Amino acid sequence: MYFDIESSMISQIMTGLEVIISAGLLYLAAKYRQYIIAGLVVVQLGVVLYAESLIHETAALNNLFIDPFSIIMAMIIGIIGSLICIYSVGYMRDYHAHHDDMPDKRRWFFALLFVFLAAMYGGVVFSNNLFWLFFFWEVTTLCSFLLIGYSWDEQARKNAFWALTLNLLGGLGFAFTFAWIGITNPSGGLVMMDTLIAAGPAVAMIPAASSGLPV
Repeated sequence: MYFDIESSMISQIMTGLEVIISAGLLYLAAKYRQYIIAGLVVVQLGVVLYAESLIHETAALNNLFIDPFSIIMAMIIGIIGSLICIYSVGYMRDYHAHHDDMPDKRRWFFALLFVFLAAMYGGVVFSNNLFWLFFFWEVTTLCSFLLIGYSWDEQARKNAFWALTLNLLGGLGFAFTFAWIGITNPSGGLVMMDTLIAAGPAVAMIPAASSGLPV
């Protein structure tokens, strides 16, 4: 089942938020001298914006879909995500009991956790629009970075930036997928996953490989 949604304004808002997220990551990368990450952020954002300038999407598209597989994935996220949230309550309580010198940011931690799960639910699982999927991927990237770096000590920063590097490589794969679609199909039809798959395996293989392999 597909859902037509007027996407022009929503897409513009998503693009603006992507720029804000990229600007924040670029600031942190420059502050902590993570120059490779800074380069990945700049290249990724530049390629995505270039691709968006090439692709002319129609106002109403099948941006969301529901099928048996996406429902199964949503159930898995719901069950595992709920267990993680329940476990985190006790874990974070014990963590701060043993690290009483640290500021208590548990409200911030759980807010990020719920935003992460919401992005998985609302976007990654049910998006038919590749640009929407990329936006929610960016949200999960930012949340995972901030969650891993919760304590923001040297080890936490190192782990957070390492995870960010891997996620940015996946995002770069998405960016080159959009560039390929923009050059070969500027009408924007192939931005829809159902249209891309219907075009045949030979056509779908190129964006699938470029967006999937880095992840």
